[in-house]
Amino acid sequence: MLNEHRYDRISDDIQSHDSNYKLAKYTNKSDADVIDYISIFEDLGYFVSVTLIDDKMAYEHYSFDIEKAWCNPTVQETIQNERATDTSKTAQSDPQYGNFERLAKEYLETDGQSCKDLPSDVTTMQKKKKKKSR
Repeated sequence: MLNEHRYDRISDDIQSHDSNYKLAKYTNKSDADVIDYISIFEDLGYFVSVTLIDDKMAYEHYSFDIEKAWCNPTVQETIQNERATDTSKTAQSDPQYGNFERLAKEYLETDGQSCKDLPSDVTTMQKKKKKKSR
């Protein structure tokens, strides 16, 4: 799914900037928004947790995308807003985007990095290499 063109803009915006970069509103309806984008990582985290996808494979193919997305302030704000409006019984025990959060924190720890350690300007070659490995 992440190879679909609708994810190009948000992926490039997140990967090409540091962890202080605020995402713009995407006015083109064909571009994915923040919730569309991070929902993929939430699903991936769920699939890893129930062993539908091997955790090592998920890490090798998506760790950079997940770390960079998790560290973006607009993504964090979106998650906080979603959680604040969640009135379900499981809001505390199973928070929205909890699987995404678990993967991101696990991957950052595995890499021995914090959000501030992630590269702020990924070259086009590195991005293409990452995308090809998917």
